[in-house]
Amino acid sequence: MTKRKHNVISLSDSESTTTSPNSKKPKSNKSSKTQPCDLSTILSKLTSIESSVKSVKAKVNNVVASTEEVKKSIADLKKDFEIQTTDHEKRICGVEELAINLQTSIDKLKASNEGIYNKMNELNLVVSGLPDSETETNNQLVRTVQKLIFEITKREISIDVGSRLGKFRPGVTRAVKVKFVTMLERNCVYLHRTSLKHPCYINEDLSPETRKDLALLRQKKKEILSQDRNATVTIDSKTKTLHHGQRRISIRNGIMQSNSVHHSNPNYMEVDFQTSQHPKTST
Repeated sequence: MTKRKHNVISLSDSESTTTSPNSKKPKSNKSSKTQPCDLSTILSKLTSIESSVKSVKAKVNNVVASTEEVKKSIADLKKDFEIQTTDHEKRICGVEELAINLQTSIDKLKASNEGIYNKMNELNLVVSGLPDSETETNNQLVRTVQKLIFEITKREISIDVGSRLGKFRPGVTRAVKVKFVTMLERNCVYLHRTSLKHPCYINEDLSPETRKDLALLRQKKKEILSQDRNATVTIDSKTKTLHHGQRRISIRNGIMQSNSVHHSNPNYMEVDFQTSQHPKTST
């Protein structure tokens, strides 16, 4: 009897243990389950990756090759540009040198023509301000000029030729070019030119270039005298030079150059050109 009771108790204890609500069920180990490894799939993926890498590598090589070609083309273009630039610079230098030589030749030619004109017309004087008319004859003109010359020189001066410059225009008084027989008579008239009264003036027969340059020098002389009425200012028409004390102003092609000089007794021919538009002022 005693043994049977013990067995019943043991059974009830095991049941209570099994059916206890707080008892936990053992967890299943999922990681213990291994997936099957397909080697062919892995190899296929590796092959695909290797092919992609090769393709990318080929493209990179193509890009590198293209870059090298571009660099080479740029280097060739740069070299050609440098060569062409150097060639153009040489040509420009040659053209500039040619232009300088040509300008020098032109200046010399102009100076030569200017000198020839002035030399050929040194016997002439230009008289401005004489009454003008359309019916005037050459004999009348010569007599009018001789009368004017006699009034300032008190001498009978021989005139070779006298003629009006330009065509007649109403309201405009044309200048008269007078050619003398001798240089002595011409100089005599020229030295007495300051005795003339407005509107008559006597000037040398000079080339247009010389007249323009001397007009600039006369304007400079007027500026100097406006600042100092007692200043000694002379103009050398042959060298186109204005002398003011130790200052020398020369002019060429309309450009003035000022220099300081030292001289003792220079032989200067003072000239003072006037135009018929303004009254004469003695300086």
